[in-house]
Amino acid sequence: MSSSMSLKMAATLALSIALASGGLAACGSDTSATTATEASEAVNSTDVVSAEAGAAARDRMAAAQPDSKLASGAAADSIAVDCGLDGEPYVPTAEELAANNGDTSAFAAAFDAAGIAYTTITDDFGFTYLEYDYDDAAARTAADAFWNERYPVEPPLQADLDQVRSDNDVIAAALDGAGIAYTRTTDVAGWDMIVWDYEDQAAQDAVNAAYAELYPPQPPSAEDLAYMAAENDKLAAAFDAAGVPYTMVSDEVGWSWIEWDFEDPAIVAAVDAVYNELYPVAPGFVDCPIED
Repeated sequence: MSSSMSLKMAATLALSIALASGGLAACGSDTSATTATEASEAVNSTDVVSAEAGAAARDRMAAAQPDSKLASGAAADSIAVDCGLDGEPYVPTAEELAANNGDTSAFAAAFDAAGIAYTTITDDFGFTYLEYDYDDAAARTAADAFWNERYPVEPPLQADLDQVRSDNDVIAAALDGAGIAYTRTTDVAGWDMIVWDYEDQAAQDAVNAAYAELYPPQPPSAEDLAYMAAENDKLAAAFDAAGVPYTMVSDEVGWSWIEWDFEDPAIVAAVDAVYNELYPVAPGFVDCPIED
């Protein structure tokens, strides 16, 4: 599958939120956090970063939260995703399988009629889905047409279409200015879409700069500040008691959070214990086991 993908309004909103909003009070880091060997004087150190860097760091580090279990070093594909209430594994019903796989069969038939190549994938639960070249404009058009016909939705508001197109004008200008290739199309619903290579760091930097221009980071409200201060103080006190080295980080617009070294197994274990004590799992739910 290609590494690039098309953007619709959801992508615009998701990226703008990442830039305009603050993160939660605490997250892990493999860059600015202190290490266990740097001794206790490193604890309670502080860093100040730019608003853009802060938003990007909070978004990037979200996966390092202890309850994600990614901090333990386990690969994402080794984490069980079939745990449910009281640890019972998820088992799809016959109706769920029939509905999903019926859609996939019809989708494949539409691609067959349009002469578009695809691969049918079956997951561990028995659900099927199609993989195809998302950079292929003909494939995207056929896919949009199929799903819009199968599950009609209310037409988008013209104001929303105009907003996405206006945002994409800024993104396209940034990519043009950086001399980076991209494709721009409009789907059957009227959404303007830009596709670029996500593996091209220069392209991603240009797009990030465009979104920073479109949606400058916003300072936290008084309520946000009070919540962050309380959560950070609580976590810092627990880390101090457990001997966990950390860095208190804030950005220039006022968001603050705590980072630690999530690649150090000893620190990860201590952080996990702190979180389990501060934020115990609700009764009736269990953590999914991690396979080595």
